[in-house]
Formats: sequence, C-alpha cells, structure tokens
Amino acid sequence: MVGGVVLLILIGKSLVALGIVLLLGYPLSTALIVSASLAQIGEFSFILAGLGVSHGLLSKEGLNLVLAGALFSITLNQLTFAGADRLIAFVKTHPGLRRRLEERRSRRISQLEAELEAAREQAEQKASAHKTFTPEELLARFPLFAGLTPEQREVLILHFRPSASAPGERIIRAGDQADLIYFISSGEVEVHVGSRRIKLGPGDYFGEMAIISGQPRSADVTAIDYCQFATLSQRDFRQFLRRYPVIRNQIAALAAERGEMNRQFLEEEADGGRKVADSQASR
Repeated sequence: MVGGVVLLILIGKSLVALGIVLLLGYPLSTALIVSASLAQIGEFSFILAGLGVSHGLLSKEGLNLVLAGALFSITLNQLTFAGADRLIAFVKTHPGLRRRLEERRSRRISQLEAELEAAREQAEQKASAHKTFTPEELLARFPLFAGLTPEQREVLILHFRPSASAPGERIIRAGDQADLIYFISSGEVEVHVGSRRIKLGPGDYFGEMAIISGQPRSADVTAIDYCQFATLSQRDFRQFLRRYPVIRNQIAALAAERGEMNRQFLEEEADGGRKVADSQASR
C-alpha cells in the first residue's frame, strides 16, 4: 500500500505535471524541472492530514499513509532531480531532439521571461512614482525615524503618499473621522484648539491622536504656507506602529502629551468663560 502511494506521488504527479507543461508549449527541460519539483508532497501535508483526522474526515490508517508517502517522496526526490538532469543532458547532446524539444519551444519561455521582466519594471516604476523622498532624506527631515535601519526606512517610504495644501486651506476639521496622518515635509500649518493656535513646521506631524484613540478629530488644522506632506493611511500607520515598538512609544507619548495639553487648555478656557458669565450675571 505504501509503495503504491509513493509511486503515485513520484510517478503519477510527475507525469501529469510533465504533460501539462509540454502542452503549454514550454521546453522539455522546463517541464522536467517542474515535474521533478512536484514529485513529492511537502511538510504541509502533515498539517492537512492532522486536520482531517481531527474533523473525522481521515482515518488514522490514512494519516499513516500520508506521512509515509511524504517521507519517502521527500527522501527520493533527489533521485528524481538527478534523473531529470541526466535526461536534459541527453537531449542537449542530440541535435535533432534538442531542436524539436528545446529550441522550437524556446519562444514560449522567452515570452514568459519578457512578460515577467516587464511586470517587474512596471512594479519598480509604480513604486518610484509613489516615493516622496529617499531613506536619507526621510531621516534628515524626520528625526523620529532615526531608529529605523535604511532597509526599514525604504519599506516605510513605499507606503507614503504625497499631498499638498495652499495657504488658507483647511486640512483637517474637528469632528471628522481620522483617515490619514500627515508628516510635514515643507511649509507650516496652524492647529486650532478652541482659541489656541499652535504652529507646526517641517519635521513635525499631526493627525495621529485620532487614529490612535479611534475618536473623531479634535482640532482644526489649516495651512498657513504652501505645504508638502507625506501621508500614511490609517491602516498603514497602525501596522507601522505594531512593527516598530520604539517609534510607537514615542508617537503615543507625544499624542498623550498633546491630548493632555488640549484637555487642560479647553478646561481653562471653559472655566474662564464661566467666570465671565458669572461676573456679567452678578452685575
């Protein structure tokens, strides 16, 4: 029984894969490599077999057959690759077979390679179009990211999206739902908390408090200069905080500090308003 399972894996799967790749028009060497790669069942089969037993879909005897087939096929897979290499070498030493099974079928594999290269270039161009600056520029403009490696900054940059605002433009309105965090690349903005005005410039960021708390925006933010921003979506920002705990702690601490300052200011402003009202009422 075990021998039959092993033969089915090593020979049955290999022949099916070989036939499919040849029917698609690829060279014999490609078909042999693919069939040799599939002439086994991997370790993931253990997990699937275990789930099958736990749900009553597979008997213990079936589990033993799967495990035995996986172990034998993995062990013998090296022989399959050796046989494929020998067959490829044999075909290449015979001009007639090489022309019929390799050269005449090379157009298909060349077309696939060209398509993959075009897709890679398109992906690189798309990534470059979204880049707001280099990892070095990110570090120079935002010291917050000094704790990241160049590779980590490179990954982060790919998630940034550029944005711009003209003087007088309202960027954030109090009460709106949070969707973005803004990192100021150039220009200045003014944060309005009640009657209080706070200016932020290059290297600063805003919009993080509502994303962290999950509450609506608590302040208005208006551009007072021509501004350039690098923005992160709510989803990307939260993933970023989970991935880099050191920076998460810095941002969370600043958000808590800003929130406490705003709360105290609004309470003081409310107390001042009540005192004025009481004074007018006593006249």
